[in-house]
Amino acid sequence: MFSGSLWGISRTPYIAPWIAWQLLGWIFCGLVAAYILGKAVWRSGGWAVRKLRSTPTAEPPNRPTALSRRQFLARATYAYAAAGLGVSAYGIWSAERLPLITRRTLLFPDLPPV
Repeated sequence: MFSGSLWGISRTPYIAPWIAWQLLGWIFCGLVAAYILGKAVWRSGGWAVRKLRSTPTAEPPNRPTALSRRQFLARATYAYAAAGLGVSAYGIWSAERLPLITRRTLLFPDLPPV
C-alpha cells in the first residue's frame, strides 16, 4: 500500500495507522450522533404518544418540580455537547476560510537606502 508495506516502510511513513485512526474517529462520531438523534426521536415519539393518550381534565396543570440530579446531569451533558459542537463547527468554518491579507507600506525616515 502506497509503494511499500502496509505499515509505512516507504516514502510515506506511517500513513496506514493515521488513516485507521481517522476512520475510527469518524465512525465513533457517527455512532454518537446516531445515538443522540435516536434518543431525541424516541423521547419526542414517547411524548407525542403520551400527549395523544392523555385525557383532558379540568384540573390545573401540575406545578413544575425541582430538577432531579439525574435530569440536571443529562441536561448539562447535552448542553456541553451542544457547546462543543458549536465551538468545533466554528473552528472548522474559520479554518476553511481564506485569511484576509492587508498590505501596508512602512516608511522609516532613519533607515538608509539599500
